[in-house]
Amino acid sequence: MSGSVRSRAGALAILLGLGAGLSVGLAPGEAAADPEVGEQRSTLRDLDHPTTIIAGEADGAATVMNPSNLGFLRGVSGVLEGSLAGRGSLRRGSGVGAFLGIPLGLRALGLGRLAALGLGYQVLFPKRVDIFNLPPGESIVDARFHKLSLALAVPLERLVRGLSVGLAYGRLFSRSNPLADGVNQLDLAMTYRAHERVALGLVARGLNAPRMALGEQWERHPIELDPEIAVRPLGTRNLEIGLGGRIIPMRRTGPLRWPAPWQPRARASFAVGPIGLFSEAELLLIGQVDDRGAASFGPGMRWMTGLSVDLQHVGVAGGPVGGLGGIDGGAARLRVSAERYDAPAPRPREVTRIRLADFRGDRKLARLVELLEELPAGSAIAVETRGMNYGWAQAEELREALTRLRERGGEVLAYLEGGSLGTYYVASAADRIVAHPQRRLGIVGVHAEVYYFGELLERLGARGEFLRIAEYKARPETYERASATAPVVAQRELFYADLYATVVATIAGGREVTPEVVRGWVDAAPLGPDEARTRGLVDALAYADELDDALEDWLERPVKLRAPSKRPEHAHALGRGPEIAVIHVDGILRGGASFKVPLVNQRIAGAKTLTKAIADVRKDPRVRAVIVRIDSIGGSVAAAAAITRELELTAAKKPVIVSFGNIAASGGYYVATAGSVIFTDALTSTGSIGVFRPKVDLSGFLAKLGVGVDRVQRGAAAGIGAWTKPYSEAERAAALAGIEESYRIFTDRVAAARGLDAAAVDAVARGRIWRGVRALDRGLADHDGGLYDALVHARALLGRAGARAEVVHLPAKTGLKGQLAALGALGVAMGAATGEVGVDGDDAALLDGVGVAVLGPFLPALRRLPLNLWLAPAVDELAMVTEVFEESV
Repeated sequence: MSGSVRSRAGALAILLGLGAGLSVGLAPGEAAADPEVGEQRSTLRDLDHPTTIIAGEADGAATVMNPSNLGFLRGVSGVLEGSLAGRGSLRRGSGVGAFLGIPLGLRALGLGRLAALGLGYQVLFPKRVDIFNLPPGESIVDARFHKLSLALAVPLERLVRGLSVGLAYGRLFSRSNPLADGVNQLDLAMTYRAHERVALGLVARGLNAPRMALGEQWERHPIELDPEIAVRPLGTRNLEIGLGGRIIPMRRTGPLRWPAPWQPRARASFAVGPIGLFSEAELLLIGQVDDRGAASFGPGMRWMTGLSVDLQHVGVAGGPVGGLGGIDGGAARLRVSAERYDAPAPRPREVTRIRLADFRGDRKLARLVELLEELPAGSAIAVETRGMNYGWAQAEELREALTRLRERGGEVLAYLEGGSLGTYYVASAADRIVAHPQRRLGIVGVHAEVYYFGELLERLGARGEFLRIAEYKARPETYERASATAPVVAQRELFYADLYATVVATIAGGREVTPEVVRGWVDAAPLGPDEARTRGLVDALAYADELDDALEDWLERPVKLRAPSKRPEHAHALGRGPEIAVIHVDGILRGGASFKVPLVNQRIAGAKTLTKAIADVRKDPRVRAVIVRIDSIGGSVAAAAAITRELELTAAKKPVIVSFGNIAASGGYYVATAGSVIFTDALTSTGSIGVFRPKVDLSGFLAKLGVGVDRVQRGAAAGIGAWTKPYSEAERAAALAGIEESYRIFTDRVAAARGLDAAAVDAVARGRIWRGVRALDRGLADHDGGLYDALVHARALLGRAGARAEVVHLPAKTGLKGQLAALGALGVAMGAATGEVGVDGDDAALLDGVGVAVLGPFLPALRRLPLNLWLAPAVDELAMVTEVFEESV
């Protein structure tokens, strides 16, 4: 080849940036080395896309095709493309590329899409893919090179609807192609979607006139303009036609004498559902070298046609690529996007609807946790929190159950209609929180009040004469003082500080923010729904009747909401198999039967009912293990001792495991000492190891009413239980000796059960109340966990029998007849109370409804009185706690 021809070829390579391309085949030997042979292609051009879209729909590949289109993305979009030319192809334009589009916005502020970023990386192979290390005589401009692209798009739809602008930067680099190495490219683009049927796009490529050099020769690359108009005659994606091309303004010198080289391009696509057909053709300039080494240039063509399949989040497209001589290669692409494309609707996904108002109480909560555990992996649920009525530890156990479902691949949506901090604490375990658009979120923090009646009693002429062990046993001082003592104040501060810190940290973990952010939310509460969304407390707003739509938007497919099945399970067993009994010690400990006190919503855990239930399971060979579920503030020492004794007898024959609910304090903790292992939630209230004896001297009050008392007494301490007079010295000494003995027995039991010495027990006792998280550190419990964890432990202890053991909850529920008998303690011929803590459903509603009509104005005061003071037939030593008497979420 002559020097003049070589010189002319070098100039063309610099001016047009020739030689960047790919061929999967091995081109014929001699021709492949000459840049004048084949497509005269700008080095700034990217690989040949399966279809080139300048004004149409956008995906991640818009990073290099038209960066302004990134501004229309609504979700992250990634694209992988490849174009390969066969042996003997005259095309230059093969390579592989990966592209990513990332929209940026602040939807919480109502600002929508603010901008979008694009990233791209390509490896481009001019002419022959096997030219990595150039042998002598090969054209250096045909060596492979790399291209890194960064793009930014800004949608201007707030100014002009359908308008977006974009800027892209490209950096070329190569060890073997000096023509491409170090070239910087700057592109400016715009898209205007004028109508649903028409869109316009324009990209100015190489706006910085990149400097390209080959040896000592260099030139500035001219700007390339790439316009397109896209038309949808039907107004839908079913049919789209695009007309455009590349314009390369350049001087009228050299062999190319076009005043403005023009490479027209046309494309068309037709789609039905997810299946589409596409075709594209582009006019090229093809160079040839004759036998004398003279170069000539003429028109050529690149065409491609293919098939596309677009599912909701994945799409593929590909087909053959050719020229005037026929098929000479192929191109393909893979799309993976967070955006949801139109596709055939999948079968509706079943979503289990959980209404927490239907699962009130410890037993129903246990059923709910069991239901969540039975859901298959990957299940979706919607939790409606309205009507939720749990204590903190119960809320923690529900939250843990939701977390376990998510860990099994489940998806959880929580729906809030207002709510407290406890409600939000549960909701924060969900993947997504949707709130009612007209309900304020009242996460105002933690608040507790303890009433002190000492001054009131004094004004009435009465005086508290409670005896207690020890200084942290707070209940007695509420009847003797007008305010708390310093030890009790310090105890309460720590007690609620632990609660608040744990709740805040847990919410922060669920919402993936810092605890400081959560504390800021709380301090700013109550929060309106829009502010809650802006601050990140909730993800979306919807009315209750829009819950289906909210789920479909989130799960990106149709949904079918269904309630949990209430149909009984088929009995596969031929008889009763092994069982694990859960004994519920729920309420204030007292002798007699268990029952619920209507109106004041307090439960009595009767020793008579519980000891019978425990004795029954001890004698039942089918019951292999016993779990004692304690939710009690304590009560009668005698009742606690009776229940504990039955559990000790049972522990000698089968495992006895203890699970703390909301509270297992004072007498409730006394009962727990019969277990071999104790599970506590972090938010459980426990401890309060102490004893007190109640007494109020009403003599002054009776005198003010004009009531006289005629008293006959034999024995120095015979009047120890009388509230119509103050203690005598002998009576006070006898009462004090009694509570000291009870405290010694209590602490000795704790020391033996927990493996602690007397000094260690006294350090955590003296009436101190602890959250479960501190009780674990101080040796008052063994494991962090709720009833579910205790059941897992029991099944593990039983081995194969445990895996198939059925769980039964005891004592059995009572009807209205037994409830009335227990409540009145009248012994009327209605039958004794046989069951559980309280009555549910219509019976409870009947009792409450009648009572509210009569006693309504007095209920707030009645609810604040300790029931043992007005239900007990005689004064008894008590082991009760004050701090959590009215605590709930």
